Amino acid sequence: MNCLNSDYISFMETIQAMINQLRTDIITTYGYTIFEVTPFLHPDRLQLRGTVLLESQKRQLFQALESKITLPVEDQLRVAANPADRTEIGWGFSTVPALPVFRYFPPSRSKRDLNTQIVYPTDPIRILAEAEGWLLVQLLDRTLGWIKSTPVNRVLGDDFHPVWEAVIRAKPDRLVPVKRDQICKLKQAASQFLGVKYLWGGASFAGIDCSGFVQRAFREAWEIILPKNSWDQRRCGVSVPLEHAQAGDLLFLMGEYHHVALFFSEDEVMHASLNRKNVVTEPLETVLKSYQFEALRRIIKVTP
Repeated sequence: MNCLNSDYISFMETIQAMINQLRTDIITTYGYTIFEVTPFLHPDRLQLRGTVLLESQKRQLFQALESKITLPVEDQLRVAANPADRTEIGWGFSTVPALPVFRYFPPSRSKRDLNTQIVYPTDPIRILAEAEGWLLVQLLDRTLGWIKSTPVNRVLGDDFHPVWEAVIRAKPDRLVPVKRDQICKLKQAASQFLGVKYLWGGASFAGIDCSGFVQRAFREAWEIILPKNSWDQRRCGVSVPLEHAQAGDLLFLMGEYHHVALFFSEDEVMHASLNRKNVVTEPLETVLKSYQFEALRRIIKVTP
């Protein structure tokens, strides 16, 4: 019996050490995380309960465990970034324009730490955690980040999941229908940002980056919500050959960094240019001299 107890204790200590190490690694990178995992050993399986912040963190944990143990691992973990798991500690609304959302904790306020800005005061904000006067939040576009707690009007007792579920989101392998007589709205929306200065992570008229510009154009035109990050935007819609490009397609490019632009015609590509320091219109030929073409994605389907 003592031998069995010793084996059990040793096994569980090993499992807990792996969990703790992964949590420490994540905190070292991001400064904070939600990663509360408790293992339970059953005769035929190892069960994990608790909450992690990201689906990718859960996958990483399962891969690490499955490489070390032969028992099946049962998933009873909730993912805070998945609204369906309902792990939020509350909801709120921004009370200031262009509220900065930072990537790391504690925010450094360096230009590369800005993740996005909250520009729609009526968008419900999911509050996932609170630390030292900051809130870890998720926005309607699923962006995660840190905001100051003071400019947030916190709402108690209300459930805004129906609002989140009702919005139109761009998704992989799916086209969003847009009526033909509404197509012109995208160019009108995008043109409002011409001349706006480039700001890494920006999403407002005070400063905007390439993915923020594309995101705002689609939202202003058709209430279609794209992710904020260009890499996530690239997963939306369907792939299209460059020679078949149509107005409204997203042009993904590579320069010093990943880049995204709005295609309207061979004579007109709009983008927030880091090199030009603002939102500009350029011919496709000019754009392709400065960037390497990577992909073209179509988000909408024109309907009568």
